[in-house]
Order: sequence, then C-alpha cells, then structure tokens
Amino acid sequence: MQAKRQYSEEFKKDAIHLLETSGKRLSEIERDLGIPHGLIRNLQKRFQVNPTTSKLELSEVEQLKTELRQVKRELEITCMERDILKKTVGIFSKETR
Repeated sequence: MQAKRQYSEEFKKDAIHLLETSGKRLSEIERDLGIPHGLIRNLQKRFQVNPTTSKLELSEVEQLKTELRQVKRELEITCMERDILKKTVGIFSKETR
C-alpha cells in the first residue's frame, strides 16, 4: 500500500496557478508534475489563492463545511447536556415525593 504523500502549501499554490494560467489540460499538468489524477481539481475545489497575500486559503465552501461541522458538534454536546439535565430533574423529583 502506498503512503499518502504530503504536498507543501507552495506546491499546491503553484499547481493551482499553473492550471489557471498555463493553458494546458489538467491531465497534462498532473502528468508533468507526477501527481495522481484529480489532485489538482480537488485542490482547486478546496483552496483559493488570496490575491492580496498570495497565501493559500480554504475556499468559501470549505470554510462553511468546517463551520457546519463545528456547529453540529456543539449541538451534539448541547443535546447530551440537555438529556443529562432531564434525567437529573427526574431523579430529584422522584426523591421528593
């Protein structure tokens, strides 16, 4: 089994920039760079290059996905806390009868 390769931010940024400016087909660029098929397309979906800082940032869609995961996790924790409080109220109300 082949180990998952890690690519630097600079490599990702250059690959996206190459796709947008070179005029070459996606498959040609991937072959030239020696990377798996579909990697640049995935990078392009996930990241965008900030024009002012030239840094690689998550795309709006990825930012929203991350925020949604955080909100879902917070909701899960809140629901667990609510269930614990309901059980606690039930236990204490039975004891006072």
